[in-house]
Amino acid sequence: MMRSVCTGWTSVDVKRRCQWCGVGISMVQSLVRLALFLVAILTLGCGTSPAASSPFSRAAVSINVVSATAETIPTGARYHLQYDVRETSGLSGVTLIVLRHTFPSGVVAETDTRSLEGAARAPRVAPGTTLAVRYEITVEPSAPESSVTITLTFTDDEGKSGSANPVSVPVTRLSTS
Repeated sequence: MMRSVCTGWTSVDVKRRCQWCGVGISMVQSLVRLALFLVAILTLGCGTSPAASSPFSRAAVSINVVSATAETIPTGARYHLQYDVRETSGLSGVTLIVLRHTFPSGVVAETDTRSLEGAARAPRVAPGTTLAVRYEITVEPSAPESSVTITLTFTDDEGKSGSANPVSVPVTRLSTS
């Protein structure tokens, strides 16, 4: 029977045992020695090779929506979105590549920042910092919808791709006077 090793040790008479699972200290020491032996065997091998780099980004990105409003215009609907993009790992900066806004009707407004010019081109978020995004979308012909889902993809400072978890938020309709 295999038992997990606990860290809640207590002394009972002369023998030391885990207070939760009852495993004796000598058994834990044996398991630790076995684990160290296996690690040594696996890492020493006949030769060494460079450590493989992970295909996954070390960066972590979150989206915090500040506001999402919509107004009716003569040709359709205009949305005003304000959200913050934050790199939360502090390990790597990110460059935003695709900003995607999906509405319940299936309408998708997508911007590939690599095609933009000037100051708007490929916005970058430094490690551990926040970038405020202000976005205006006009959808023609369409009435304002009740919600929007925001998704973004990025590349980190090592050139690895990643994406933030999608965020769905309600859209507040602005009254037209």
